[in-house]
Amino acid sequence: MEQEPTYVSIDVAKARVDVAVRPSGDNWSIDYDETGVAGLVDRLQAMRPAAVLLEATGGLEVPLASALAAAALPVVVNPRQVSMPNTNGSVDEPRRPATSSNSARLSCSG
Repeated sequence: MEQEPTYVSIDVAKARVDVAVRPSGDNWSIDYDETGVAGLVDRLQAMRPAAVLLEATGGLEVPLASALAAAALPVVVNPRQVSMPNTNGSVDEPRRPATSSNSARLSCSG
């Protein structure tokens, strides 16, 4: 059986980065500094995601997008332009990482 592709959704804020993984449903946050970004890049490289969807946040995303691209990860900025296929062939909009404002709406189960 072929493994379902992994998609990573990232929300960048000034001091913190929220990460959500689909289809596993894993969620975590990192400090938005050199150490946090380096650890995130390592973790994502191990996952080998089909896409890393990064929300554009007025330029705050640029250092992270650059680090992901330098690591040859498939980064897409502004995920509202990306659709993610479900196992049943339908297409969903990308899910945002769980934050205090949207955690009730988040569903990474597909």
